[in-house]
Amino acid sequence: MPATIETPMTLRLSDRARAKLAEQAAVRGQDISAVASDLIEQAITRPTVDEVLASFRKQVADSGMSDEELDAFFRGQIAAHRGEKKAKPK
Repeated sequence: MPATIETPMTLRLSDRARAKLAEQAAVRGQDISAVASDLIEQAITRPTVDEVLASFRKQVADSGMSDEELDAFFRGQIAAHRGEKKAKPK
């Protein structure tokens, strides 16, 4: 586990959010501060949608496909997948 630094702060939460936080803390057997710290750490360190999609967007740009061609490609892929699902015996 990476090193952590204790950072005192005040959080302003709605009654609903505090209740959900307390509920999660009880389920995990941790105090509210530990759960809040975990949630903040996950939210801050998780890659953004733009970061996740950057490689894909570059590949699309490098491919030279138009928006219409890309749309047609994905619609074809979705249709093929749905066809495969229907063809599988249950």
